[in-house]
Amino acid sequence: MSAIWGILRFDDVAVDAADLERMKGALAARCSDGAATFADGRIGLGHGLMRITREDAFDQQPLYDRDARLVLVADCRIDNREEIAAALELDPAGLATMPDSALVLHAYRRWGEGCPAHLIGDFAFAIWDVARKRLFLARDPMGQRPLHYHLGNGFVAFATDIPALWSVSGVPRKLDEIWLARYVNFWGNRPDGRTAFDEIRSVRGGTTLTIAPDSTVVETQYWQPHADPAHLGQDDAYYVAKYREILAEAVACRVRRLLAWPGLSLSGGFDSGSIAALAGPAMPADAKLATVTLAMPERAEGWPRDPRPWVERCKRMMPHLDVHYIDWRDQDPLDGLDGYIMNNGGMPVSSLAYSDADRFRVLRAAGARLVMDGHGGDYTLNDRGHTALADFAASGRVATLWREMRAYRRISGERWRAIVLRHTLFPLLPASARRFLLAVRRGMRADAAMLALKDSFTAPLVAAGRVRGRERISVRSSERNRNRVISDLLSRQSAKAPELEAMAASFGLALTRPFFDRRVIEFALAVPLHLAVRDGRNRYLACAALGDILPREFQDRPRANDGPIADKLSIDDASLRKAVTELEMTRIGAHFDFARVRTLLDQANNPDMGTNKMRQRAREMATLSIVIARYTAWVDRRN
Repeated sequence: MSAIWGILRFDDVAVDAADLERMKGALAARCSDGAATFADGRIGLGHGLMRITREDAFDQQPLYDRDARLVLVADCRIDNREEIAAALELDPAGLATMPDSALVLHAYRRWGEGCPAHLIGDFAFAIWDVARKRLFLARDPMGQRPLHYHLGNGFVAFATDIPALWSVSGVPRKLDEIWLARYVNFWGNRPDGRTAFDEIRSVRGGTTLTIAPDSTVVETQYWQPHADPAHLGQDDAYYVAKYREILAEAVACRVRRLLAWPGLSLSGGFDSGSIAALAGPAMPADAKLATVTLAMPERAEGWPRDPRPWVERCKRMMPHLDVHYIDWRDQDPLDGLDGYIMNNGGMPVSSLAYSDADRFRVLRAAGARLVMDGHGGDYTLNDRGHTALADFAASGRVATLWREMRAYRRISGERWRAIVLRHTLFPLLPASARRFLLAVRRGMRADAAMLALKDSFTAPLVAAGRVRGRERISVRSSERNRNRVISDLLSRQSAKAPELEAMAASFGLALTRPFFDRRVIEFALAVPLHLAVRDGRNRYLACAALGDILPREFQDRPRANDGPIADKLSIDDASLRKAVTELEMTRIGAHFDFARVRTLLDQANNPDMGTNKMRQRAREMATLSIVIARYTAWVDRRN
């Protein structure tokens, strides 16, 4: 996990060295093992090093290739090192002391601006082509390494984290109102590189930017989520074998070259549990995988979704785990929120910022420098099969539908009425009908995604096409539609990754997600729909491929996902209402409708609201609205 930064001026003015130094200071958490800069007239580049892998010991950036007249700064972990070296005819013996950054520079010399398509791993890098006077920026397919930029009057500045850009004279620090509306209405908008701040953009995952001396910017998309043709049309046994092979390699690439023990946020579910199981064989025999789990205190009974029993089952099966627990004791998500925002460099934080910080603090104390989580598993390899019965009905597979309905009833105990109406017919309704029926049942508005924002603020943005209205993910009734839906989900999730990555960096940790590995995604999009659910059980592939290394109880787990904390309903209601009252006295009342937030809190406390899940959802929406409002107020005060 390194830091990169730089400035290119479009006039004849030399880059101010003081700007480069201030940018370095803003990225200090990522520069624990040294930093250096390169400056030559209109261009200035910087690199800060935090050693994660063995090869990082030999890294000395910026790299200047005088023969090719290229200068590179990179934050990268390249997984297909041997493949790249062979293609470039490099001496294999030299790989042991060749840092990943040098491999990237060699790749650019051979393939030019097409080189990112040949790289597998997490990366963000910048190359200054001295001869062509071009600045080239690139980011890995899923945007696991952040890269932001500001195109200003007479210059462009780029950096790993946004606060470094604020160190440059002329970069504004104003919240982007379109981002605010899109953030609340997350599912309705595809990412376009927009960040929380006006005039600051991120290089999108899977894209490159080429910036010319006249300030012309050319964006090129070199990768997007797709099925690898090699995985299409295979038999079931092939997919079971490849599941384990590909996911195991994605995990191994992240842990086998490390200087310190890796860490894992372990919920005890299929996604993080699979990573935990597969990490063991890839690590040295004496190494440990430090894990952290938010759980209820020991001997606490009657709490829903407590991950402790599942983690204990993993611990029993996986002796390489070094398990740590954080007791969940009615923690207040608003307590210390301003401090979390400050530590995050002013970047947005989630409603679970307190738990994110606790997890990172524990893993750092355990000696980890790299941390993984299971995020992305649900919509790549470990499909929960929520719409499987509807998929079978829509595709006319009547025999399969009948068999799976009977099997699901036998395992779940649900009534036939619920299986037919809720799991089979409801997903087939038009999105507008599903939205209306859900709103009626929950006592909410049909446009609940924008519930926290005033209509006077959102309506003009929607009318102008700047923000899209509420959309529901449609049923995945064909491979083609399934791939489009998953591609949308992956793009949206990768666009949100920098906030959590920045928080991890503030604790001296590099965050990486094996399920966002391009090899995993290209395989997952080739897996046939019928392998999501079989014999009434979901996550069939994980059960079949990892049955010998996951606890036996995983074979009969329910379809519900595991939450990151034990019980969100225990969030203190009085604290949330007090925060609403305080926020109403600030200037952000023009954007947020706090009366609607109070309605959500009332619904969360109303036993007649419906199921526990509905009440929990209402409280989550209220809490998220308050956290975003608090963040908006914090930025307003800072400005």
